[in-house]
Amino acid sequence: MLDTCVTRQGSTVVVALSGELDLATAPRLRSCLAPIVTAPTAPETLVLDLSELRFLDASGISALLTVQRALAARGGRLALRSPSRLVRRVVKVLDLDGLLPVVG
Repeated sequence: MLDTCVTRQGSTVVVALSGELDLATAPRLRSCLAPIVTAPTAPETLVLDLSELRFLDASGISALLTVQRALAARGGRLALRSPSRLVRRVVKVLDLDGLLPVVG
C-alpha cells in the first residue's frame, strides 16, 4: 500500500509518501507524479518526503529515477526529504546520491 499527499510551496512541489514503494505500488507513484512532471508549469524542484515510507525495492528506485530523468530533461530536480536509514543506505550503495540528493 502506498499513499501520497501533494502540496505546492511556491516553485516547489512536495509529495509525501507513506507505506511501501515496491513492484505493486511503483505504478501508482508514476501515475501520481506524471501530471506534475509533464505539466507546462512543472516545478523547479520536486521533493519527495519519505519520512513515512517503510519499504523501498528496486522497482521503487526505478520509479524515482524515471521521475528524476523527466524532471532533469525539463531543467528541474528531484530531492528526497527525511528518508529512513534503509532508504539512505540503498541510495548510497547504488551510488545514486548525486541523482537523488537528500534535502532538509
